Amino acid sequence: MATIVTGAGGHVGACMLRVLLAEGREIRALDLDHGPGVEGLSVDRRKGDIRDADYLRSCIEPGDTVFHLASVISTTGDKGGSCRRSTSTAHATWPPCVPRSG
Repeated sequence: MATIVTGAGGHVGACMLRVLLAEGREIRALDLDHGPGVEGLSVDRRKGDIRDADYLRSCIEPGDTVFHLASVISTTGDKGGSCRRSTSTAHATWPPCVPRSG
């Protein structure tokens, strides 16, 4: 069983990776773009979009633990609706595509 971190390339995600590694966890790091905060870490990096159900199915297995930290943020507005789209689309994608355990 792996520990999945979405948004692993962001500031919060990269900090979470370090905490989880210190706990000895096997980590699968998901992000659109793994930034410099992930460089040199012993994690399974998987580049992709969490709004893509096929991508999620390929990354998450029954029994995995998921820390969902992916987001689109902006201090200057909604970037053409991408903040709203990323949140609502991701929430609609997750339930049907995540494998059920037990």
